[in-house]
Amino acid sequence: MALWVCQSLERIATGLKRYWRVLATVCVILGVLTVLPWGASRPNHVSYYSVCSFAPFSTVTLFVMAATFYSFGKGMKRLCYLGMIALITIGSFSAYWAYSIKLPVDSLQVNMLIDYFWYGYDDFFEDNVSSIFFSLTFTNPTGQDTPPLRIEDYNFFINGKKLLTFISHSGGWNRGIRYITSPLTIKAHQTSTYGEIHIILGENYTEIEGNDTGSLWASLVQGNFKVTLTGVLVARTDFGNEDRSPSKLIMVARPLTLSCTYQS
Repeated sequence: MALWVCQSLERIATGLKRYWRVLATVCVILGVLTVLPWGASRPNHVSYYSVCSFAPFSTVTLFVMAATFYSFGKGMKRLCYLGMIALITIGSFSAYWAYSIKLPVDSLQVNMLIDYFWYGYDDFFEDNVSSIFFSLTFTNPTGQDTPPLRIEDYNFFINGKKLLTFISHSGGWNRGIRYITSPLTIKAHQTSTYGEIHIILGENYTEIEGNDTGSLWASLVQGNFKVTLTGVLVARTDFGNEDRSPSKLIMVARPLTLSCTYQS
């Protein structure tokens, strides 16, 4: 067994000495590709959408691998050892991050429920109005607390049609606010409910994708419609406040798509 291991390591070393230029070049190219803008399903760790959602950490890892292959091929043992130590450190950090931060967020069970729906004429808006109240339920089945989370870059759809203009109430009256929940931590093995989501649709000012407002209001009048919420569940190092912008550094992000049907 020991002889087989030694022979395998010798073959690997021989291969590295022969192909170190190719391996280093490939790692550099892949490292550059990871940071290129791309329409991914979730933002990377510095808040933009790139080819790799784990950038720039994946970028650093690939560049360290390229440097390790290069130093190995050039016989620079000290640099090679430093590169290997760096890769072991990155691997250890990644394992901790995956278990303590990513696992509880990815394991979250999230459900959406329409708590209340009303349709009628509203004197304040001087328009026919639909008012929809939602609640979100988060269940954490893991033994780790989640970091503080909120939903960003969200969109609402009714019967598959994206709402382009609406009023949303979440901690205040706003048009087109960027996020719909204040930071929320879900404790291990616990369930939390967030019930402060309220959107108002006005017949004369609400716009939808495809401009098919007739079918939208017909379904609302009948009280038979499907609502879908899409967004990204994000944990940042700092969510900021009224005087300070949120941090660009994202700890973890998860795409979110929730749907529920209302029938009167």
